[in-house]
Parts: sequence; structure tokens; C-alpha cells
Amino acid sequence: MPRNVKINDHTKEFLDFARNEVEMAVAGSAIRVAEEATRLLNLKPGPHPTNPTATASKPGEPPHKRTQTLAQSIQHETLRRRNEFVARVGTNVKYGFWLEIGTKGGTVIKPKKGGLLSWIGPDGKRRYAKSVTMKPLAPRPYLRPALNKNRKKIVKAIRAAGKRMNKFTPKGPGRGGN
Repeated sequence: MPRNVKINDHTKEFLDFARNEVEMAVAGSAIRVAEEATRLLNLKPGPHPTNPTATASKPGEPPHKRTQTLAQSIQHETLRRRNEFVARVGTNVKYGFWLEIGTKGGTVIKPKKGGLLSWIGPDGKRRYAKSVTMKPLAPRPYLRPALNKNRKKIVKAIRAAGKRMNKFTPKGPGRGGN
């Protein structure tokens, strides 16, 4: 005897659920990396007029803290492009890039609106110049170590999102829901 069979298609509901799970895992991972980068930038004080005996970081170490500007500038965002999720962690502070990857030297720094550059030298005295030519700078990475420290946690978060997808139950009357 033929029976009436009703098939409900929950594909869209499942895909929305799956996208949300992965996006949350990626966003959480970006937050972890940003927090670790900020922690690395706050490990040791660097030379500053208020702390002239502190030492600068060595090549390969995260930069030592001087003014908090770089640490406070660390940002993260998660972008969604169709079915792809991208997390970005970084800074808008120009020298943050130079510290992360190093420089070959020769870059000329000039003031934004004419006038003079001004900074406090290692001796605590104010210095002035119309321009400064950068010397080579060995990398002092803080973003890559933050990512590397969290690599296993990132993989674990994405795998956990996959496991939650396996437990998907369509919402609706008598269906339990998620």
C-alpha cells in the first residue's frame, strides 16, 4: 500500500547554521590572536624618558613596550565573502609593520604637514629634524608568534564547529531545534 511521504528540505537552514558556526569559530580565533599579540607587546618595558635604564628588544623578540601606542592599536575583524570567512589581525600604526617584518633601511620619514619631526632621544633630550632616514631594522615579530601560539586552538575551534554541524537538528514543531 502506498503511503503519503512528506519530505522537508532543510538545506538552507543547515547552511545558515553551518556558516554561523564557522564564522563564530573564525571570529573567536581572531580575538585570541589579537589578545596574544597585545600581551606580547606588553611583556617588557622599553627605553623611555620615564624608564631610561630599560633595554630595547633584540632582533627576533617582540618589541618592548615604550608608549603603549602599538599594543593599543591591535585590531581584529572577520570578513565574510560568500562561503569564505577571513579573519584579519593587525595594526594601523605604520611602524608596527616595520617591527613585524623588519626594514632594509633607506626609508625617509618626513612630517605630515611640513615643519619638524620631534622625539625624545635615548638620553632623554628632545630631538628635532626635517626628515629622518631609517637604518636597517631586524624583525621584531609579535603578530606571527601570536598566530603560531594559537594555531592548535584555531584548528580545534573550527573542528568543534564541524562537530556541532553534525548535531544539527531542524527547528520547528516537534523537531527539537538547536
